[in-house]
Amino acid sequence: MRLTGLADNNADCKSKGRGSDKRGAKNPKARLTAEIVATVRRLREEGATQQFIADEIGFSQNKVSKILRGIGWIPENIEV
Repeated sequence: MRLTGLADNNADCKSKGRGSDKRGAKNPKARLTAEIVATVRRLREEGATQQFIADEIGFSQNKVSKILRGIGWIPENIEV
């Protein structure tokens, strides 16, 4: 056993297959799905406002903005 920092400990856990990464779509309690994200992007391409989209899907306008900017959603197939 040795004393290390948090980053070293997390890297060690990952290298040994310990722990779990439950961010984004990997989290079973995630409210966003790939289908919702696709709907948000499609509606925006069709000219809908962010507020309209938010009202339609039940999320805040801020969340819709983050989805559209690529910072509010982590797909299952992306390694983080």
